[in-house]
Amino acid sequence: MEKLSQDKLWAIYETLSEPLKDAIFSVDTAEAISSVSKLNDIENISIVADAVSNVLFGLLPLELLPDILEEELKIDKNLAKKISLELEHFIFNAIKSELDKLYNTKTKQEEVKQEIKKNDSYREPLA
Repeated sequence: MEKLSQDKLWAIYETLSEPLKDAIFSVDTAEAISSVSKLNDIENISIVADAVSNVLFGLLPLELLPDILEEELKIDKNLAKKISLELEHFIFNAIKSELDKLYNTKTKQEEVKQEIKKNDSYREPLA
């Protein structure tokens, strides 16, 4: 994944919510990245840290994290998925609502639901 300059990252950082800012510089986040990496025999922890940062900065949707880990770490798809789930458990679940806002996940889901209701002739009231 392409790296952004420090200036661009800092500009993005300034727009983030406080819980996301806290997570980026949290000791707990760093420890979780280190622990998950070590438990899964990942030597290049910085790649995992970069991927987690990209999710927190809004640059990498969580659902693409396993693909990036697989590609960047050159590991098996199942291991990448396992690592991703562990990171989600230890880091991202605590700030899920903030990530949803950042990626507009719920907003997009609600728009789709509204569109389905509008176009669903079975739900239209009978006159």
